[in-house]
Amino acid sequence: MNRTLLEKARCMLSNTGLPIKFWAEAINTAYYLVNKFPSTTINCKTLEKIWLSSTTNYLILCVFGCPTYAHVNEGKLEPIAMKCIFLGYQDSVKGYKLWDPKESKLLISRDVTFDETTILNPRPHEDHDNKVQVHGVSKHVELEIEALKQKPKETHDEVIIT
Repeated sequence: MNRTLLEKARCMLSNTGLPIKFWAEAINTAYYLVNKFPSTTINCKTLEKIWLSSTTNYLILCVFGCPTYAHVNEGKLEPIAMKCIFLGYQDSVKGYKLWDPKESKLLISRDVTFDETTILNPRPHEDHDNKVQVHGVSKHVELEIEALKQKPKETHDEVIIT
């Protein structure tokens, strides 16, 4: 299970481009999600179904690292929401963990609007000129598809692709 949680957290941090300092929130979110989904070891049931005899509400699940707008009421002429980053779910409280980048602090709020169609800091996955960038490591592409489209040269019984 440790490996599963680590792989899920690494994937979440990699896809969002969030710094490594948010590893604990990514692990907690991965743990929360693993417990929400059905498991083959318990006949494709969820832990909530077994322990609490209730169905799991999947409507509360949101994309990790997406921009959120926590609604605030600081006065008539002040902004009604602050832009934050979604970091997960809070235990024993009905609310979401949010990171306020302006104040550099973690906050918990129930009244949140999610923008799940965008990610704040996506990392580039491709680089040009026959190089592919995966997790910040640049690799050279050995074979191009265009080379396979060329007509092969035939010599006797052998076919040579150049």
